[in-house]
Amino acid sequence: MPLSFACILGGTCTLTGSSTNLIIDGIAQKQDQEPFSMFELTKLGVIYAAVGFIYMLTIGKKLLPKHDSTAVDLSGAEERDFLTQVIVSPDSPMIGKTVTETLSKAIKEARVIEVRRRGVPIQTPLNELIIEERDRILISIHTDDFKDLKETEGLRLTAYQNLKLETLEKRPAILLEGIIGPQSSIIGRTLKELKFRQRFGVLILGIHRQSGEFRRNFDDVKIHSGDTLLIEGPPQAIARVKNEKDFVSLSETSEPSIRKGKSLIAALITLAFVIAASVSGQPIFVVALLASIAMLATRCIDPSDAYNSVSWNIIFLIIGMLGIGKAMEVTGGAQFIADGVLNIFGESPKPVIILAVVYLLSSILTELISNNAVAVLLTPIVVGISETLGIDARPLIVAMMFGCSASFATPIGYQTNTYVYGAGGYKFSDFVKVGVPLNLILWLVATIMIPIFWPFN
Repeated sequence: MPLSFACILGGTCTLTGSSTNLIIDGIAQKQDQEPFSMFELTKLGVIYAAVGFIYMLTIGKKLLPKHDSTAVDLSGAEERDFLTQVIVSPDSPMIGKTVTETLSKAIKEARVIEVRRRGVPIQTPLNELIIEERDRILISIHTDDFKDLKETEGLRLTAYQNLKLETLEKRPAILLEGIIGPQSSIIGRTLKELKFRQRFGVLILGIHRQSGEFRRNFDDVKIHSGDTLLIEGPPQAIARVKNEKDFVSLSETSEPSIRKGKSLIAALITLAFVIAASVSGQPIFVVALLASIAMLATRCIDPSDAYNSVSWNIIFLIIGMLGIGKAMEVTGGAQFIADGVLNIFGESPKPVIILAVVYLLSSILTELISNNAVAVLLTPIVVGISETLGIDARPLIVAMMFGCSASFATPIGYQTNTYVYGAGGYKFSDFVKVGVPLNLILWLVATIMIPIFWPFN
C-alpha cells in the first residue's frame, strides 16, 4: 500500500505524471484555457507528496494492517494459497475411501473446500464422504505443493484433463504467478472462456482470490480484478504471457529482454522530451509523438512492442467520454449543472469554497469510477462554474487534477491500488482505514495552497 500511494503522489508532480492531468489539460484548452507547462504543477506536487510521505511514516504506518503479506516475492521465499480442482481417475486407489483418509494424508497442507459429483456439490461431511470415480475436488494448497499434487496417484488436475500422459512427462514447465489488473480485458470471463492453452500454450493450475473462496466448478469461475493466477507452461510460452497487459507478473521466471546497447539513446531521447516539453512551447502531445518516433527510428523499441503497449480499452473509454463531455457542452448541460451547483451555495459563494467542493467531488468520484472518466465529465462543468463566478478557471482545474489523483480510500480507485490489493494481502477496509484520513489531509492542503499558487483573479 505505501508503494502504491507513493506512485500516486509522485505522479502529481508533473503534467505527464498522470494521464488524467493530460486529459484535463487537453479538454481545458478546448475550453479556451491556457495550456499547462510540464512542471507547473510541481510546486504543489512536491508539497502534496511530502505531506503524503510524512503521513505514511507516522499515522499511516500505525493504521496499516499487522498481518504478514501473502505476496510471493521474486525470490519465492513466501507462499500463498491457491484454489485448484482435481478429478478422480477411474483407476484411482482413493475410490471407496473417505476424503480425509486419502487426500489429506497425501498432501498434508491441502485443505478440501468442496467435492462435486456430476456437477452437484456433495453436502456430506468430508470425514464421511466416500470418493467415487470422476468426482471433482476443489482444494486449497500452497504453490510448492502442486508438485506433490501432480504426482498423487489417481488424481488429475482439471487443467490436465485433456492432455495425454506422455505429453505431461515430456513438456518442460515452469510456474508463473500474475495478478489481474483493473483494466484487464479478461475480467468477467471464465477460465474455460479464456482458452489460455490454445492462445499461449500454457495452463491455469490455480487461482488466488483475496476476498475469499469460491464454490463452483473450477472452469466456470469468473476472473475478478485483483485475482492471482498460477500459470504453468514451457519457458517460451510463459515469456509470451508475461508480455501480455492483462496481468502483472509477481514471480520472475526468466531474464527480462533488455536492449542494453540502446539504453543511452533511450535516456537521451527521454531527456530531450522533458526539456522540449518544458521550454519549446509546443503542445505536450506533439513533443511526445516526436519522441516516440525517435524511439522507433533508433530501434529502441519495435513497432509491434509499441503497438502492444497501447491500452486500447482506455483509449476507447476516453474517446467515448469525450463525446459525452462535448454533448454536455453544446447542449448547455455543463452550464446547467454549473448553475445548479452555484445555486446551492447562494448568489455569491466564496471561490475557495467552490474550490474545496470541486476537489472533494473529484476525489470521491475517482474512488468509485475511472479517474479519466471523472476528468472528462467535470472539466466542462468546472470551466462553466468559473465563468459564472467571473474568476480564473485555473485554480479549479488544478483542484480537479489533484482531486482525481487522490485515490487512496479504495483498492479500485487507481490501478496501483488494485495491484497491491491482492499482492499485499489487504482487505477493502484496510484501504478505507489508511486512505480516508490521507484524503482529508490532502484536501485541506490543496484548499489552502492552490489559491496561493494560482490566485482566483
